Amino acid sequence: MRAIQKTDSTPSLLETVPVAIYTRVSTTGQVGGRFDSCESQAAICREHIAKHAAEGWHEVACFTDAAYSGATLNRPGMQALKRQIELGLIRVVIIFKLERVLRSTDEWSPLRAFLQKHGCRLVSTTEDLSEDTPSGRLKNNLLVSVAEYERLNTAEKVRA
Repeated sequence: MRAIQKTDSTPSLLETVPVAIYTRVSTTGQVGGRFDSCESQAAICREHIAKHAAEGWHEVACFTDAAYSGATLNRPGMQALKRQIELGLIRVVIIFKLERVLRSTDEWSPLRAFLQKHGCRLVSTTEDLSEDTPSGRLKNNLLVSVAEYERLNTAEKVRA
């Protein structure tokens, strides 16, 4: 924690908030300078962190899984991120979109429970992921369901 001065000269504390960025793309064709690349996602996340700097947000790490499916959380970058969360080193994970984290309804509930257990929030630069209300929780479930549908539908088309 660091001390700051309020305008009325009364000291207050601004808690620092360690933030990790997580990015993922599914194919090697998305790796590199494209608009949807991991690098582009990270740049957008860094802009979002900068907007919240007054709240104590600061980047401590960036985890990337380039050319990995969203069907499972068993990816090197995601596993490293989860280890840092377990150690209490990360309080906010910032992402571009929820579908960049996962595209599996089976994986969503355990991830949500893991984040809650460790007091870590998932924040998207493009979507409101708040689960403070039943409708917010429903919306997130729908986002993951739609992402899973798109993944399975694309796989079916490729097989055909």
